This record gives sequence, C-alpha cells and structure tokens, in this order.
Amino acid sequence: FGALGFEDARTFIASGNVLFAARSDDAVALEHRIERHLEQALGYPVATFLRSPAQLALRSELDEVCVRDREIFWMCRTRSTDSAVSGARLEKALSAPATVRNVTTVRKLALLAATDTRAG
Repeated sequence: FGALGFEDARTFIASGNVLFAARSDDAVALEHRIERHLEQALGYPVATFLRSPAQLALRSELDEVCVRDREIFWMCRTRSTDSAVSGARLEKALSAPATVRNVTTVRKLALLAATDTRAG
C-alpha cells in the first residue's frame, strides 16, 4: 500500500484488512487500482472492498451496530427516532430489504416459539 502512495498503511491482524489514508475519495477507482496492484504482486485476483471510517463505525455515543450472520444487532442508547441509524438507512447500506424489531419484541417472540408445541 505504501508502494501505491497511500499514507499511514497498517494491517489489522491477519484478516486481509488494511487501514490507510488516500488523497482520493473515489472508492471505485481506488478499489480497481488496489486490485490491479495486488494481482500483479500476488499473481492472482484479489477482490477488494473499501469502506470509509463512517461506513465502518456505526458507533457513536447513541448507537452501536454489530453484524452477525444474517442478523444486524443495533443497540440504541436513546429513542430510535433520535438516532442516525434507521431501518431505511440499514436497507440502503445493505442494498437489501430489512426489518427492525426491538429487543422486547424479539424476546417475546423467542418465548412464544419456545413454548409453542406447534413450532419446530
């Protein structure tokens, strides 16, 4: 990444993730540039996905978001209407339909499913 002219390049564990600073904010062009460089250096194609700190974090004093398998867990420390996160924003970020349930509803559904003799 240093050879590509990026500043402050550093890896994160052995995950294939690299943090760096770039002068350009054209993510598509940067992805293609990095992919070409990695393929030349490694001899095989490497799919590359760039995310800005804002796209990654989804963490603030009010919100914390965690993705696990097919589920997205959103902890909102205030009323959801005061949050920057919403079901619509999640759908836009995922480019897929999404639905939102609060933890009380999820707990009640889980209890009902566990006690329903027809479930399973």
